[in-house]
Amino acid sequence: MGAGGDFQSGPSTHGLARVDKSTEKGGEPWQNVPMDLLVIGGTRFLGRRIVESALAGGHKVTLFHRGKEGADLFEGQVERVYGDRDGELDKLAGRTWDAVIDTPGYVPRVVRASSEFFKNSVKNYLYISSISVYDPEPGAYTTDENTRRAKLKDETVEEITGETYGGLKVLCEDVVNEVYGPRAFIIRPGFIVGSYDPSDRFTYYPWRLAQGGQMIAGGRTDSPLQVVDARDIGRFCVSVLEQNAPETYNVCGPEQPLTWESFLNRAKAALGVDTELVWIDPKELEDAGCQPNVDLPLYHGVDTSADSFMRGDNSRAVSKGLTFTPLEDTVRETAEWVKSRGAQPLKVGMTLEREKELLEKLRVASV
Repeated sequence: MGAGGDFQSGPSTHGLARVDKSTEKGGEPWQNVPMDLLVIGGTRFLGRRIVESALAGGHKVTLFHRGKEGADLFEGQVERVYGDRDGELDKLAGRTWDAVIDTPGYVPRVVRASSEFFKNSVKNYLYISSISVYDPEPGAYTTDENTRRAKLKDETVEEITGETYGGLKVLCEDVVNEVYGPRAFIIRPGFIVGSYDPSDRFTYYPWRLAQGGQMIAGGRTDSPLQVVDARDIGRFCVSVLEQNAPETYNVCGPEQPLTWESFLNRAKAALGVDTELVWIDPKELEDAGCQPNVDLPLYHGVDTSADSFMRGDNSRAVSKGLTFTPLEDTVRETAEWVKSRGAQPLKVGMTLEREKELLEKLRVASV
C-alpha cells in the first residue's frame, strides 16, 4: 500500500484525543481537540460546506482534488494536493490523517482503491452516501437506516444514471464497511439544498416564486417534502467525527414534517412575494405533458410510491447533534445565490414560457 505505517489508535500529535464527559450534567458529551482531515473533493456544494465547518471548528484540512473548479476557495486556509483519485493516490503516500472525508465517491472500484490506500494511515473513513440507497418494500411509509437497500443487476456497471445511482452507492458503502468496519462513518443525506447546488432542483422554487404571476405548484398539496441544507450536513459530518461516533446516519430534514403546500407558502412568506399558486389534479397535469422531477423538480406527482423517500427517519442523526437551518433562511439564501448568477439558465424546472403554455392548455384563467 502507498501510505506508510500502521495508524496508531491512541492520541496523535494532531488530534483525536477525547475526554468523555457524557456523565457530567449539562456538559458537552465530548471535548473537541483539533483534527487533521483529508477531504477528497471539497470544492463543490456539500464538500465545500464540510470544509467550511471543519475550518470553523479549528481543524486542519487537506484537499485532494483535480483543481477543475474551486481552486480559489479557502485560499491560505487549507493545504491542496492536486490529483485524480482514480489513479493518482500515490501523491498522498507516506502521510497520516485523523480521518478521510470522501465526498465524490460514486464508483465502487474507485472507492475501494481509496479505502484500501488509507486503511493503515487514517483512524476513520467518512463516506457520503445517499438516501437513494433505499429500495423500500411496497407500501413502506418511511425509510430508516435498516430499510432494504437497492441491488444492481449488473454490479460491474460504472455508468451513473438514475437507475444505477442508488445501487452504486450501496456497493460503495459495502466497500467502506468491509475495509473499515467499526471505523466507518456512512452518511446518507436526503435531498440536499442551498446555494452552490449544481442540480438546481430546489433552486427552481425560490427562483420561480420571485418571478410572480401564476405558478404551477403541483397537484397533491399534502405530498411530503424533505430537504436538508448543505450547511447542516457539513456541521453534522464534522461533529460526528469530533465525537468519534462511527455509524450509519440518515441526514435529512427539515426539523418538522413538511408538505408541498406548507413549503411553498412558507417560501412565499420568506421572500415577501404574492405569487399565485395553482394546484391542478396530478393526472390532468401529467396528461398535459408536465413531467414530475423535471418540470417540477423533487415533485412526484401521481406516483405516491416514492413518498417514503420524503419521510426519512433522522432520529439517529438528531441524537448525535444534527441541527437544522430554518427553512426560510435556506429559501432566502438560495434566492440570493440564484439572483447572483444573472441570466444563467436553470438545469431543471419550467421556463416561464412553457409554464404559460401549460396553463393555457389546462385552461387555467388568470385571476
